[in-house]
Amino acid sequence: MFKRSITIIAILLFFILTAWLFLQAMKPEALPIGSPLPELQYESASAIESIQSDHRPFIVIWFHEDCDHCVYQLKSIEKHISDFKRIQLYLLTSDDSFVKKRRERLYPRLSSEYTVHWGFMENSLFKKYFGSTARPALYFFNRDGKLVHKITGEMKMSGIMKIINEIKICP
Repeated sequence: MFKRSITIIAILLFFILTAWLFLQAMKPEALPIGSPLPELQYESASAIESIQSDHRPFIVIWFHEDCDHCVYQLKSIEKHISDFKRIQLYLLTSDDSFVKKRRERLYPRLSSEYTVHWGFMENSLFKKYFGSTARPALYFFNRDGKLVHKITGEMKMSGIMKIINEIKICP
């Protein structure tokens, strides 16, 4: 009797888990490739601002200063910032004190570039728009403001530049 009850419970759990996985797989992607960026605001060091394409390509980068992969990614971008002159970079984090206090000390070259915008956004809001809060994450948008590529996780600069050249994010 006891073994039969355990077997029935195990089968029920299996079907519940399978149904849940199926529903998750069928859920539409939050921001699929080809979709325009929705009206999105973030908090900079001094004001509430919006991400705008201004008919220029842009990359939204989600990071956290305590994430080793994020630090690698930002240091790599800072080292090669001259390769991003025609691209707007929106560097977003869920740590508002980093944006207001520590970014200039840790990333002086990125902080002095006019094409780099630092901002704070709540995890839940970022997840609502992008569907994930995994870090680092890079979202590439063309000059029309449409998502053309996304990367979750650390990537070498050569890979990022290859994506930029392949999708012709810049003329």
